[in-house]
Amino acid sequence: GNSEEHELSSEYLSHFLLHQYLIQNHSGKKCILHVHPDEFIAISHSSKIKTGEQLTSLIYSYLPETQIHIRNGISFVAYQPAGSRELAEATLSAYQGEDLIVWEKHGVLSLASDWQQAIEIIEAGVKALRIYFLTKSLYLPD
Repeated sequence: GNSEEHELSSEYLSHFLLHQYLIQNHSGKKCILHVHPDEFIAISHSSKIKTGEQLTSLIYSYLPETQIHIRNGISFVAYQPAGSRELAEATLSAYQGEDLIVWEKHGVLSLASDWQQAIEIIEAGVKALRIYFLTKSLYLPD
């Protein structure tokens, strides 16, 4: 056996409570993937994007095919300290069945039936945000 010890994530409480919620509500979502994509962290700093609806609309408008992967939209959780009970409670309060949860200034949680789908959800969102940032940086002379 492997005698290596592994510490739990500081966000263990958020992950655990969310898994409990998914199981109790028979969601079919068995995988929660938590990562820290620069693109999602950057957009969460914007004063113009403070709701899941705003972020979902932005992503769908810049890359319509994201609707294939992020079918149920995005939830947005205002900043709470990492690993805190406040973050866990705010996450549960904000979650309404979306495929992706954005933690302001921190990262994302992808909720899916398996890890492959969870990765596809994140990759689709990241690609849409890259296109958004590239478009905003364009300079096209007259």
